[in-house]
Amino acid sequence: MKEILKRRIVQWWTQLIPALRRLPADDRGYSAEAVIMTMVLTAIGLTVGSIFSDEIVAAARDIVFHD
Repeated sequence: MKEILKRRIVQWWTQLIPALRRLPADDRGYSAEAVIMTMVLTAIGLTVGSIFSDEIVAAARDIVFHD
């Protein structure tokens, strides 16, 4: 299951990078593509956060600050 998810994320990432590199050359302002890309990145972040939320919280509790 994790390998399939990892493979899909890599596939999305390899398609996303070229698309994001084309955006700065577009001087028309925010296009529908930019809005969709922002939505996709937000959805990926929320999905990863929800999948690994227990591990993230456990790691945050293990942080120790030293003076």
